[in-house]
Amino acid sequence: MDILLIDDSPTHQFQLARNIEAAGHSIEMVFSGEAALQFLEKSSVDLILCDIEMPGLSGYETVTIIRELLADSWIPIIFMTSRDNTIDVVKGFRVGADDYLVKPINPEVLLAKLKVMERYIAMQEVVFAHGNLSIVTPHYDEFSRVYTPQYFFERALQQWAIMARQRLPVSVLIVDIDDYSLYRDYYGESLANECLVKISNKLNESIFRPADFVGRFQKEGFILMLPDTGRSGASLVAERIRCGIENLTIENKASRGSSAVTVSVGGGTCYQARRQPLHRCIELACDSLIKVRQIATNSVYVDSLPRIETDNVSISSEIKMSHRASRKHTH
Repeated sequence: MDILLIDDSPTHQFQLARNIEAAGHSIEMVFSGEAALQFLEKSSVDLILCDIEMPGLSGYETVTIIRELLADSWIPIIFMTSRDNTIDVVKGFRVGADDYLVKPINPEVLLAKLKVMERYIAMQEVVFAHGNLSIVTPHYDEFSRVYTPQYFFERALQQWAIMARQRLPVSVLIVDIDDYSLYRDYYGESLANECLVKISNKLNESIFRPADFVGRFQKEGFILMLPDTGRSGASLVAERIRCGIENLTIENKASRGSSAVTVSVGGGTCYQARRQPLHRCIELACDSLIKVRQIATNSVYVDSLPRIETDNVSISSEIKMSHRASRKHTH
């Protein structure tokens, strides 16, 4: 593998590089987050090892930007930290890390984790070689091939922070299959799982930007994150999803309202991510789903959080991304 090592300590870099190269991998070394971003603008790697505590951009900030820059691809990232506590580990996963190593790093543990990541990369290459663009990672649901709930929320928190810094709107959609429990009871578990796969494929076809992503939500639903998307844009995506799934014409003799499988979609939009947390937007999307279900199935409704007039929230430090030109996305 081609590995990028981000660490401000030359001594630590030398020790790691010796072990990594002895295992047959090639390594590129940079001493800061800023240097890593410049490197990744021009070059690609298979895996990134990143220290958390560095002058300038911290490891958390560096990985947050890397995940945004490389939103349309998956590169495994392993954090290195001397602080082995739950808060730091969870924070690392939330900004986009896939694993972590505790300093002083045991060479055997390092090589074992590199071997695991190498297997995931090999699996992904096999899938792409056969024309299936589904990325094979431990973060994907077994049946539906969208993000697991845990990984969805890790990425969602990361995107929420980015939208907050850039003062951009963000929307969340909850997609629930109408009468799915009746469908499962009538057709059995196997066909029910096939139904989930068809719907998840249609959801992925319904979003066109790399920044948008889909995850499982509870037992019978899906959740979508739409960064830089206002209420009207989210409504368009929701209606596209509803129509697309209805047009699949998956037979559903157990349905109380349609002869085919349909979905209801509830959405929430936040125009002030700096002032309001992610969970409020998700709660609003759930409330919207409840409201639309009270009227009819096979319907959509998107609401927006009320604006807060007084800004009592300050962000102590904002990452300057002058190296990256701003992009305008439209649905």
